[in-house]
Amino acid sequence: MYQALRTRQSIRVAAFAVVLYLAVVASLAWAFPGSAAYYVNFVKWFLGIPLGLAVYGLLEWSGDKLLSLPLWSRMPSAARVLLLAALVALIACAVVAIGSQWNG
Repeated sequence: MYQALRTRQSIRVAAFAVVLYLAVVASLAWAFPGSAAYYVNFVKWFLGIPLGLAVYGLLEWSGDKLLSLPLWSRMPSAARVLLLAALVALIACAVVAIGSQWNG
């Protein structure tokens, strides 16, 4: 009985998390429209958020080995988040610049 109750609660929490994630993705795709159609923006946000979290997890897990920075392990968490945001912004600017040069 207890196992079934816990399973139902876990399914409810997972369903709520999925619905909340889809709502966040849909609102981001609506709030930041690109030149593509809405469903293309939706797919980009849907795949981009977990990919960004995976990159952040990889940097947290093996930052000093991957970046060859012994400073990374001693860096405060807020500084790591800002560094990751700066890296992502730099990559995004590079992608936009390359895209405009390609189409230009």
